[in-house]
This record gives sequence, structure tokens and C-alpha cells, in this order.
Amino acid sequence: MHAHPDGARHLVGHDGFNLTVEPTLYGITAAELAPPGRRRPASSVIRMPPRDPARIPRPAERKATEPVRRGWFTALLSILGIPAMLSGGVTALSALFVFRTSDGEIPQDQAQLLLAGIIISAMLLVPWASACSDADRA
Repeated sequence: MHAHPDGARHLVGHDGFNLTVEPTLYGITAAELAPPGRRRPASSVIRMPPRDPARIPRPAERKATEPVRRGWFTALLSILGIPAMLSGGVTALSALFVFRTSDGEIPQDQAQLLLAGIIISAMLLVPWASACSDADRA
């Protein structure tokens, strides 16, 4: 194992498998780096000289970007949101009514209508799900 003073570690296995750990790239602390070093015999650790600071890898600068708000998408959410809520509500009330009036068996024609209502409601809610997942990533 090559051990650099800046925390970098380069391990080579008996089979030639290489593993390089650069703590500057991933915010790894010295305490987190200690266990692999403790498991090695002192004779297999090569203390390397300090590296030139320009050669130590650094994470790429990431610009904080604000999510792009598109007017058409907001309009689409508004236009599809109301029918989605209405069709979902009507489907839920219809399902409640069908379940209460049936004797354990739902007629096929009513089951098909309920399934169609569920599918239509789900299709209208797809843009909402997309907007929520975009908001979670931001």
C-alpha cells in the first residue's frame, strides 16, 4: 500500500487488482482511512513523499443552478391537475358505491369502468409525478 501524507492510498492486491482512494475527492476523513492501513503489516506500507499540491485531485467546481421554470409546464400541471383530481374523486366514490352495493362480486362492466377511471386518473397525474421528482432532485 502506498500512503501519501495528504491521505491518498493506493492498494495493490495479490492478483494485481488496484484500488486508489483519494480523500480530497470524496470528503473522506483520516479516521475513515485508518482501518485499511491498520490491517496491513507495517512492512507492506510504503510512505510516499508529499505530492505537489497541483497534482492532488480536487472535486470539480459545481455551479449552484436554480431549476428552470417553464411556463408551459406550469400551465400543463394546472390544466391536467383539476381533471385528475375530479376523475380520481369520481372513480373513488364510484368504487365505494360499487363495493357497498355488490354482494362480494363486482359485475364485469362496472369493474371495467372503474379500471378505466383509474387509468385515466393515473395518466393525468403523470406530469405531477414528474414535477415532484424534479423538485426532489433540486
